[in-house]
Amino acid sequence: EKLMRDAKILQLYEGTAQIQRLVIARETLLPRGAHEPAAAHA
Repeated sequence: EKLMRDAKILQLYEGTAQIQRLVIARETLLPRGAHEPAAAHA
């Protein structure tokens, strides 16, 4: 049972780390403001 809980926690952590990598990549690669919705500029 503990192994199943630990596996689930690791799965959640890996997902969080992947999201963080995607956000950093987007911030690094896209021009400033390219990923903001048009409504944010109004």
